[in-house]
Amino acid sequence: MPRFSTTKTPNGFYAAITSDKVLDMLSSLTVKDFHPEHSASAKQCIEYIGTLDDGSKRFTKTWEAFVRAGLGHVSADSDPRAVEVFRQVKELLRDPTKATHRQKRGFIKDLGLEGEALTEQRLYAIYRSQVPSDDPDLLRWAKRLGDSVPTDVPPQEVLGALSVRFCERRKDDIPTSTLLTELPVEECDPMNLKPRQKRMHADSSWEFVGESESVIFLSWDDNDQIQHELAIMRPLPNDTRLALVEWFTSVINSAVRDRRNVRPNHIGNMVQIGYNTGPRHAKVTGLAKSFQRTLTPDKMAASDTEVIGMVSLFWSLMKAWLPQDVIAQITDALDEHDLPRIATRNVKAGAGFNIQASGVNYRFDYEERAPPEAYLTYGYVAHVHADPTYAGWALAACVQREVKDGAKLARGGANFFDVGLRIIIKQSAGTIWAFRPQFRHGTTEAHGAVNWGITFGFSERLAKAWDAEGRDKQIAIVSKAGAGEGNPDA
Repeated sequence: MPRFSTTKTPNGFYAAITSDKVLDMLSSLTVKDFHPEHSASAKQCIEYIGTLDDGSKRFTKTWEAFVRAGLGHVSADSDPRAVEVFRQVKELLRDPTKATHRQKRGFIKDLGLEGEALTEQRLYAIYRSQVPSDDPDLLRWAKRLGDSVPTDVPPQEVLGALSVRFCERRKDDIPTSTLLTELPVEECDPMNLKPRQKRMHADSSWEFVGESESVIFLSWDDNDQIQHELAIMRPLPNDTRLALVEWFTSVINSAVRDRRNVRPNHIGNMVQIGYNTGPRHAKVTGLAKSFQRTLTPDKMAASDTEVIGMVSLFWSLMKAWLPQDVIAQITDALDEHDLPRIATRNVKAGAGFNIQASGVNYRFDYEERAPPEAYLTYGYVAHVHADPTYAGWALAACVQREVKDGAKLARGGANFFDVGLRIIIKQSAGTIWAFRPQFRHGTTEAHGAVNWGITFGFSERLAKAWDAEGRDKQIAIVSKAGAGEGNPDA
């Protein structure tokens, strides 16, 4: 029996793997032939290609090794049949559960992660297209921009029907702990109130942002500069975004089931991921130990990996979709305090994350992770409160939403509101928004609505603790009731 080498000679490895007998064998392979239990069957090739030299024997240890070796010798100018057979077999080698480079590029494009930034000039162009040419705010804005005034209106394929509006912030005149309701008070269930808690009806003085509206609310500060007050974005849905919703919902459901509820006295569930400073009476800084169920180390790591992937993807989405000035304020604050990106006791700090969509794993090894503290919520209702912040902003997302049959309020409640702006955001799956948590805000009474949510809270307490001790003293702490900021119990 002749000996073959890996050189492309008539009697070499190339000639052997492109012979009709070998190509016939390769054509008959199925996915199962590449399973480990079938690895020995690759030695059948020896019957057709002869006794390999020592340097080539490694190619017969598994079908995968044999095929990959062949792919290195078959090129576009090879025998047409060999090219086609090896192309087909290469498809069998591909793991359908792992995203290819092309799939990743398509995924990024579908999510609008590389779109044009929402700059002040772009917002001006949108506003100019929506108001009369003599609008006072438009003229004032144009004067401020000077030579930077844009001449075109940007396309909005990704952003959807975005509008820009000016507003005025009034005094936060609703007491903290008040439960805001979209139904008349007399129609509400008194059992939902805590002792001494009051309920207030959101009357006609409130402005409602519809569940399909994307709006940027602006105001003028004392220095005649544009101030962002509230940003609501609802990117147009597509197959990729819709496919993610199921996975997002599953991740939050698992987190709520397996982790401590840090707001046990409130309606719904809130769990905290990442860094915090422990209960309000404590003086510790570190990674929260949030699991309340006994899970194996592998299961905890898998759960943390999913959560980090989900919140990091939302961080990427928010950076791409929300106004550039808002994101810049947040990233500048993170840098100023030298705060780390999100990690857990089971997943070390660093870059990169994984996500799932339609049964395919998308691995991004070098992408930036989310900020250090994140909250996941299910069916959560927040009374009127304010949260001190080091970034000037908080970010939130409604991942999924359901309204129970027979709900008292058509389309349900559980909608975010800002007291000083007198604005209520009607929630829908895929909504993201940026708000100023240092001003009073909350969630309206649910009335049959359930939201799955994500919040990035840039709590002042964490930044101060990190500045004082976090860089030198990172410890693992238990995420007990009341841990972190975000709607402290009244």
